[in-house]
Amino acid sequence: DAAAPHLTWNDAPIPSGAPTFFEIAGVCRRYHCPQSRTLCFGTVPARYRKAEAAAHAAIEAGLSAARPGATASEVAAAVLAAIRAHGFEKDSRVGYGVGIGYPPDWGERSFSLRSGDATVLEAGMTFHLMPGLWLDDGGVEITETALVTPTGAEPLARTPSAITAAAGG
Repeated sequence: DAAAPHLTWNDAPIPSGAPTFFEIAGVCRRYHCPQSRTLCFGTVPARYRKAEAAAHAAIEAGLSAARPGATASEVAAAVLAAIRAHGFEKDSRVGYGVGIGYPPDWGERSFSLRSGDATVLEAGMTFHLMPGLWLDDGGVEITETALVTPTGAEPLARTPSAITAAAGG
């Protein structure tokens, strides 16, 4: 069930055309690089392709806005503007600081990419950018972890981010 994030597993079959997503993290010496991707069994419905386009635009906007001297709130505003430009609304945070963490959490609890967070980004900071969109019957979760560099932000992984259509259902 991709209608909400962080649900508990159940053994209900996933119907054809329904999305699901997985969230994993690369870890080295307790430094984390989380990432989410969406999978759809059968044909991907058009409404999910539209949400996918919004998520990709939001990620690009967030990466473009994230640079030394920008605030977490400014990055969030850029992400939310891109989401709205694609016809969606999101009223929650769109990311958070990550780095060294201890199970069961990889977040540093240092800042959130949300309205009102005045944390100033500095080179060397890392964050998990997560413009997840939940529709009435599921959601699209495409996320990236990025490093703030002296000149901008750089994703830490190169995993393809398009919704994967898989056989089955």
